[in-house]
Amino acid sequence: MWNAYTADEPDPFPEMEARMIEARIEDLMGDFGWVESVLDYGGLTDDAMINAITASYGPEYHSRIGGLLVDILMRKAEEEATEWVRNKEYLDV
Repeated sequence: MWNAYTADEPDPFPEMEARMIEARIEDLMGDFGWVESVLDYGGLTDDAMINAITASYGPEYHSRIGGLLVDILMRKAEEEATEWVRNKEYLDV
């Protein structure tokens, strides 16, 4: 069976890579330090976020901003997790 930690050849079961990426996304989203660094150093330039923040207050205003913020964090986590898995950075841990 293919092992992500020892294999040099491509994954014959791409769903294994997808599962590793999803697990890494969950780790990043649960890491307060990572979330704080994304908020401090980038990720808030998303047009949808800026539009939501500058929009008028309404009954769903806060949930809309929260949802957009989570979307931005999830995109960033997915980018980093995919790079982490594909560059085999998990071998350094």
